[in-house]
Amino acid sequence: MLNNKYAFLEALVIAVFVFSAGIAIGVYFENNRSGQIQNLYYDYEITVSDVSASLDILSSSNQSCNQVWTKLLFLNDKVYETAMKLEKYDNSNKITPELIVLHKRYDLLRTILWQQFILAKKKCGVERNTVVYLYQYRDPSIETRGIQGAISNYLTDLDNKYPDKIVLIPIAADLDLSSLELMKSFYGIDSYPIVIVNEKYQVQDLNAFDSIETNLDLNNSRTKK
Repeated sequence: MLNNKYAFLEALVIAVFVFSAGIAIGVYFENNRSGQIQNLYYDYEITVSDVSASLDILSSSNQSCNQVWTKLLFLNDKVYETAMKLEKYDNSNKITPELIVLHKRYDLLRTILWQQFILAKKKCGVERNTVVYLYQYRDPSIETRGIQGAISNYLTDLDNKYPDKIVLIPIAADLDLSSLELMKSFYGIDSYPIVIVNEKYQVQDLNAFDSIETNLDLNNSRTKK
């Protein structure tokens, strides 16, 4: 009987130790994750300020079309590289207020870049096709996740097929950005996911996605230097 009592107490102590260790490890990893997100936030602040200032300088300067396109593409790549650091946290399926703030900053930059690409095409002609992908970020259903995954894979393949013809701009459409809301209103967009090709063609039906490629301008029609 006494041995049973000691065995029970020993098992209880072990269980409490394992439970406490599990909590401590969880707290450690969560704090570490929060620290990484904080560092990422500082990186984003620098990138946002840098890209925003660059766009202001670019829009107010009298640069050639070649210079405009080169710098816009460079800035778009810079935003993309920074966004890749954010994606691994998105894939953890734990969306926090900090992540939402970071994502809003990223999507604001993407929206500004979209506008700048539109202005560049009006000024210089089409050198790259803008393929803008608006998707649901907050609480998408399982069905929506599946659809958005298929769209993302298709657009990635298309971008890889025409790396020098396409500017792919994915933007979360449900983070209440006033600038993006104005763009959506201007182009009559009230639901997503949706893909907008060169501000002319809108595709939502998965069965119609092959039409995206047929609506691309693949002849590099830019004429101004």
